[in-house]
Amino acid sequence: MSNGKPTKKTQPANANGSNKPRIGLALGGGGPIGGIYEIGALRALDEALEGLDFNDLDVYVGVNSGSFVAAHLVNPGNHGSAVSNFCAQRIRIAPVSSRCFLPSGVR
Repeated sequence: MSNGKPTKKTQPANANGSNKPRIGLALGGGGPIGGIYEIGALRALDEALEGLDFNDLDVYVGVNSGSFVAAHLVNPGNHGSAVSNFCAQRIRIAPVSSRCFLPSGVR
């Protein structure tokens, strides 16, 4: 406030000084079927929206299968290869021992 009147601050949309809007993507879960659905929806949006690159957004958030899809978007590849990986079960999950979550004195 200046002289009892509110002042409007004009700040760039991004912290780096750019006026380009920041865009994020939040993806939910749903197991393999939910992940395939999300990939299909992203492919449709990618075809329908010009100028938006889903591989170059500002922030990605995902839970369960959404985290897999988000990780795939951040890393090189395309949506079609993600579907084929899901369907062919090429994704290998390394076994995790519960010991790695225990404090060192409990092991």
